[in-house]
Amino acid sequence: MYISDLYIKNFRSIKDIHVKFNDGKNILIGKNNAGKSNIIKALELLMGEKLPTKNSIEIKDFFGLEKIVRGKKITVHETELFIAVKLTGSVSEIENIQKVKYIKQERFGIEQWAKFENNEVIINEVLKRDLIDFDSRDLETFERKNLGYWIRDKEEVIFYIFANRDHGNSDEINLTYGMLVKDKIDEKYFRCFSISKNLRDSFVTSSILPAFREPANQLKINNWTWYGKLLKSLWESKSEGVTEEIKSQTESIRKSTDKVFEAATSDLKDKLQELINYSYISFRMLPNDNDDIYKNISIYVNDGFESNLSDKGSGIQSALIIGLFSYYCSTFHKTNSLLAVEEPELYLHPHARRMLSNKLDEFVSQNEHYNNQVIIATHSQEFIRNTEIENIIVVRKPDKTSNTKTYRLSTDKRTIQEIQKIKQLLWSKNSELFFADKVILVEGGEEYIVPSIADFTFNQQGVLDKHNISVIKVGGKSQFGTYLTLLKDLGIEYFVIADFDYLENGLEQIGSFIEGFDQNALSEIRTGMLKYKSDFKKSKEIRNKILDPNQSDAKALCYILDDMCSKREFNEELLNLWGYLRPKVSKKVNYKDFESEEHLKDKVDNFLNNLLDNNVLILKNGELEDYYEKIAIEETKGVSGKELKVLKLLELTNIGKYTIDELINIDEYQKGVFQLISIGDSSQTKEKIFVK
Repeated sequence: MYISDLYIKNFRSIKDIHVKFNDGKNILIGKNNAGKSNIIKALELLMGEKLPTKNSIEIKDFFGLEKIVRGKKITVHETELFIAVKLTGSVSEIENIQKVKYIKQERFGIEQWAKFENNEVIINEVLKRDLIDFDSRDLETFERKNLGYWIRDKEEVIFYIFANRDHGNSDEINLTYGMLVKDKIDEKYFRCFSISKNLRDSFVTSSILPAFREPANQLKINNWTWYGKLLKSLWESKSEGVTEEIKSQTESIRKSTDKVFEAATSDLKDKLQELINYSYISFRMLPNDNDDIYKNISIYVNDGFESNLSDKGSGIQSALIIGLFSYYCSTFHKTNSLLAVEEPELYLHPHARRMLSNKLDEFVSQNEHYNNQVIIATHSQEFIRNTEIENIIVVRKPDKTSNTKTYRLSTDKRTIQEIQKIKQLLWSKNSELFFADKVILVEGGEEYIVPSIADFTFNQQGVLDKHNISVIKVGGKSQFGTYLTLLKDLGIEYFVIADFDYLENGLEQIGSFIEGFDQNALSEIRTGMLKYKSDFKKSKEIRNKILDPNQSDAKALCYILDDMCSKREFNEELLNLWGYLRPKVSKKVNYKDFESEEHLKDKVDNFLNNLLDNNVLILKNGELEDYYEKIAIEETKGVSGKELKVLKLLELTNIGKYTIDELINIDEYQKGVFQLISIGDSSQTKEKIFVK
């Protein structure tokens, strides 16, 4: 089984959310204070080392809002709190649940235990009742030998807590810890009692690692923790010869210890013999029972200096704890496992982060017979790589609220298939978009130039970062629609900067994202653009494009022409090559071409204004190079490649030789950047799309 759903109501920063998880690795991402930690904390309450009790909950754990009461600002907390996890799948090893003594199950069941409607978790009132509220005649008991048959008919298991505060303002907190199972035959949910840690671990054993690791807490040694069970299993697997050797050496250590503390023992005996009844006092390093010696085991790490794990950095602690849990699950633990880690990247350099991410992937797939699941809350791009996009969950507090919301990719099959086409880009550099409040999508050099223009416009460094805005290069205008689908699903505002020729080809791909998009008007404009499209670039530009003998285009043309002349017949390959070369040498249409034709110009203006009314801004000059000033053209002579030219210009601004407006005509860019950032500071929430 694995956690397929998490329901949270009125817990810390979370008012109401329903988070769906998939089998395998799931990623929670979002900026600081978005609520990722509270989702992990909710999982820890239900699935951590300890079973929840009323002492696990404090008033501050109830969702609260600040209000002004009699002129004073106070926090008013909700009076009820609810957290539930749903486990889906099958119990892999029946013998684990047969170790539980018995289970009491309600006889009648309910059709619906909870639902999520209008962004609100609604729970069935039955879940608020505890064992004392049920008549014993309404409960059916299944004992150990029958539990294997009992669980075979169950397809879902729900663990939950419901907490409430008496009279609202009281410090007294009541808590109900419940378990429900869904029967495959009746298709109803039945409440079960009593819940032990053995019972819960028979479905899923968990290790929850908070951001602030404390090995003493994560690696407790007792009969109930996974680490205690690991050490006990290793200890009990020792050979008979080793057992005898340990027994002999232990006795020797005890005798030596008695000598060290002999004086203190004698003094205590004289002082206490009249106060308490006892027969013997001793100081011991090891217990009497050799089978308990393993409980004194500590982990030491030598990373150039040997010391206890608790004295090492958090990065080493995290890696070792995750490694130990993985070893326990693969060697001794025969059921499903959950590993939830908050900020696994802490104190690890990039290479170590990637290695740890690989280890987490190995944990997920280490046993084909069990469901090993990983849930990670992270700020690091390294842990997004190799994660299926539909398993990425964005955690945000929208509209500057204090209420956490979650967003994920639509489950529509076609949408997921489209997103899969760009996942290699998303797994690499473009994974930054998952952490952004807004994203500007571009084709090429604008990736570098837009941040510089924004800094110049507002006369401050890193202005886009300040507003949590990322500039993402999509790899071609045909990908804009796919990215917009992803961003819309994730609740991230989006912006597009594309060449002016997007009007000519492809703009309709994002038409569904633009309210009032007029396809007929666009078709009329394209018809009018055809006569300007038939012209070619200047001869010098054509030579640079296709007649350079070092270019494969030019060589291919020469070979085909040579073949045609020798055979004196038409070559079909020439059509294909010309179809590839013609756009390179054709004169690009821009807004200036329409100035002499008033009727067409009016159509274009009306279309652009309509788009602007719907938050679409078209920059008119053409592509980025068409905005270069003469001095920029001179400075980039001899530099090959569009992006290298942009980087050269940025280098000149960074050393203070020029300002960005001296190199590039930035008027239209500034208008777009200004509108973008102004919207970010206002109450408006409509998406803005900037198209060039």
